[in-house]
Amino acid sequence: MRTLLVFAPVAFAAVTQEMQLRLLTPLASYSKPGTPFEAVVTGPAADTERGIVPRGTLIRGVVRRAHTVKFGVRRERASLELSFEACQTPNGEPLACELKLVAVDNARETVREGNRIRGILAANHAQSLLNGVWLRPAPRLIRRPVSGLYGAAGMVYRLAPNPIGMGSVITARLLLLRLPDSEIELPTGAGLIARMSVEPPAAIETHSAPLTDPLEVDLADWLRAAPVEIFRPDGAREADVINLAFLATREQLEQTFAAAGWVTADEMSSKTRARSYRSVTKMTAYARAPVSPLLYQKRPPDLVFQKSLNTISKRHHIRIWRAEEAGVDLWLAAATHDTSIVFDWSRMSITHRIDPYLDKERATVVNDLVATGCATRVTNIDRPHRARKQSTDGALMAIDLKHCDTKAPEIRYVARPKKNLATAGVRRVVLETRHYFWRANAYHWGFRGAASVRKAFRK
Repeated sequence: MRTLLVFAPVAFAAVTQEMQLRLLTPLASYSKPGTPFEAVVTGPAADTERGIVPRGTLIRGVVRRAHTVKFGVRRERASLELSFEACQTPNGEPLACELKLVAVDNARETVREGNRIRGILAANHAQSLLNGVWLRPAPRLIRRPVSGLYGAAGMVYRLAPNPIGMGSVITARLLLLRLPDSEIELPTGAGLIARMSVEPPAAIETHSAPLTDPLEVDLADWLRAAPVEIFRPDGAREADVINLAFLATREQLEQTFAAAGWVTADEMSSKTRARSYRSVTKMTAYARAPVSPLLYQKRPPDLVFQKSLNTISKRHHIRIWRAEEAGVDLWLAAATHDTSIVFDWSRMSITHRIDPYLDKERATVVNDLVATGCATRVTNIDRPHRARKQSTDGALMAIDLKHCDTKAPEIRYVARPKKNLATAGVRRVVLETRHYFWRANAYHWGFRGAASVRKAFRK
């Protein structure tokens, strides 16, 4: 028997990976089409060891389309569509690549097909829930008083049945309960998550700090054996785990996180709770919002840093504890990513929901700190016995930091058009009227409820 061997050329497919980018050019829904922008790659979105392009790779693009809400007649949402045009390695060489925008990090906006960023529904804020959601379906909903168009005003109709009283209630609501800003504003430093495709030869190690330089054996063994569990004050175990370690002084930690654009969290108090509530209702950011009290080895954290964008619902944050037992300047940390605000029925309180894939947040911290130039070494300490199904590989990243004079990044925004009170007033009436007829009624919520039940049964 003869065997015929046929050799044919093999075409290598492009390698694809989600990468974290940082905007170098501010963008907004009122940017002009054709406006050029730049972003820089800070590292892979999940894998902290290897990326398909080096850190510092420059991404260039242009604004394809941008739409503001204006009066709210034609559209309820702002939008911003981007086109990624070119990639360039840190040494200036062009790189054949394709990018598809996946998300804007920590943004209240969402991303749709075609690299289109979709703005929020400004009228769909917390106060709009007062508008009809508690009413039972009935024919009288069709002829509800005009005052119902202004949310809570409709619920106090009997208290102010005359035009003067109702006008006072409506005016008070317009002044006290502001409509959230519906425009898209992405400042310099805003994070983007993009799915990037390049040819295989471009896949290289992306750490500017060497991963091959291991820690001392005794220290690595100590870190490998250190407890990882985080608890609430009532003793309940949290999803957070110790996934990072820092060899640095307190001053070096504070300098490096500040250089990376992270800020410290405020202490929990009645004042900060009230400010957090206002941020929720106004759909705005609270960069220094307090974090819930968690304990490691029965101790509260010594340091807490966080990083957000334009909403209090989403933020990166890290709790850090000093580990004096190791005999060196060593800190242990638990980094998690808040992705939404939910109501905790077991504790009857509002809390954040975190991303269960903890390795993504570990990668974010490593990328941000290495990008500052303050990290001298990043070491991956394998801990397979700490792995959890679908949430973490169990590894701990140990980062050596040096004294760093890098200043906190300057944040720049696109110059906003001048405000016009008449335009803002008309826009508010139009947006809330549209929302009132289409969503803020029992029929809409009944439909959404039925759709949710149907979806749950299909699963």
